[in-house]
Amino acid sequence: MHIVHLTDPHLSTLDGVRFSQLRGKRLLGYQSWYRNRRHRHRSEALEAITADVRAQSPDLIVVTGDLVHIGLRSEFAEAREWLARLGPADRVRLIPGNHDCYHPESWALAREAYGDYLADVPGDASDDEPAAGFPGCEQHRDAVLVAASSAHPAPWWGAIGTLGEAQRSRINQHLMDNQQRFRVLAIHHPPLPGACSWRKALTDANDLQTILQHSPSHIVLHGHLHRNSSLTTDCGRIYCTASASSVHEHAPASYRSFRVEHRDKAWQVQMTLRSLGPQGVQEQAQEHYQLS
Repeated sequence: MHIVHLTDPHLSTLDGVRFSQLRGKRLLGYQSWYRNRRHRHRSEALEAITADVRAQSPDLIVVTGDLVHIGLRSEFAEAREWLARLGPADRVRLIPGNHDCYHPESWALAREAYGDYLADVPGDASDDEPAAGFPGCEQHRDAVLVAASSAHPAPWWGAIGTLGEAQRSRINQHLMDNQQRFRVLAIHHPPLPGACSWRKALTDANDLQTILQHSPSHIVLHGHLHRNSSLTTDCGRIYCTASASSVHEHAPASYRSFRVEHRDKAWQVQMTLRSLGPQGVQEQAQEHYQLS
């Protein structure tokens, strides 16, 4: 089984956006894009990562959100085009990030655009509430993907995320029900407390940590922080991956590759981090380990 994780491409442009579209938090988001993000997130970096991922021919590509900036309809159209270039919907599975739910109207636009790329959720999923119906739970060969949504429209001062009690309960149940499979939990926000400032954190991270300590996944994949990090905890191996479009010298555009095989009554995992540098996309780090 070959699984790829990439996140936070922030691929859309806001060139040509009208001032009448920039009300409330969207005006602040536009200013952030104009001053900073349009320089840090570059389409040429994302296209290099996309081409390298496609060349790997993975079985499953997990995208943990933030395809856009301020959640306008035009941005979601760009995101849909990129998803189509990345791969078919049966191999590319997406969960929303806080920027995909930037404005109260954004989630309905995201569902319309992302459509069948969204990780499978039950029939109670709503156009109004990003967490409704999540987490999705999908089997991909020997792996099970538990896809949670921590995204919702946040106040102007932050980018917090929340799962909620109902979603946390289903995460626990899905992990318990799939003990014989390789378990992957995907979430946009960092799953553990203390990973970032309270303004950007998962509000119920303490509760999720308790669940993962009793019903651990094998790996947890998340974004939001725009940096590469790897943690080994009693909650499983936790990986944050840098933005797939970043040109920041200390956190260049990256993705992770996991090759998983069940052998000798254990899961054998090879993790490879690939990042964009002066010579193109190259291997930056590798881990080999065994999980029961």
